[in-house]
Amino acid sequence: MGYKKGQLLTYDFPKRKTAIIKDSKVLCEFHRVVVLHQRPTPYDVVLVAPITKASSLSTKGSIPPNYVSLKKDDYPMFLDVDSYINLDMIIPVDLNELQDFYKGTSKIKINATLNDLDLIELDYKIVITYELDKLIKKEVSESLEYEFLNVITFIDKNIKEKIRKIVSKVNDYGLLNEIFDVLDTLINEIKENYIKPNK
Repeated sequence: MGYKKGQLLTYDFPKRKTAIIKDSKVLCEFHRVVVLHQRPTPYDVVLVAPITKASSLSTKGSIPPNYVSLKKDDYPMFLDVDSYINLDMIIPVDLNELQDFYKGTSKIKINATLNDLDLIELDYKIVITYELDKLIKKEVSESLEYEFLNVITFIDKNIKEKIRKIVSKVNDYGLLNEIFDVLDTLINEIKENYIKPNK
């Protein structure tokens, strides 16, 4: 069975060896979870994050900045109270260990998925959790530089040639030089502000 990102399910986290690890803060037993990722690998594992009330952290006003806030009103059939996606305890689980969520004594199966805004927030908080912001900034910067270099090439090779043909019809080379000066100023501004010196 396949799962998709943002799908809300349940998972029984393994019990901790309390004799060895006293006062462990790692989650265990039944929890609601959100699917983060499922890759088509030979291992049939799904990456999930637990959903927690984080009540003790909330009362202290110390909810970590990478937690995703989920409002009960947005998921009334799935959540009992306002909760958080805990991205500090992301784990891979076996595909067959995930379970659907059933509500009440009648055991009604609840099919729930994060709404679009919470999915966007989830992506953003994953970036924070794994400190990917520098990598993303670098990739975006390099992509922008590449596009600006394309713009400069287009101005130099296409726009200037078209302007040259148009102006040559009126035989006004002073006007042509003025227009080229404006274009060169634009190109220099782009280079100074958006292209690294070694480009």
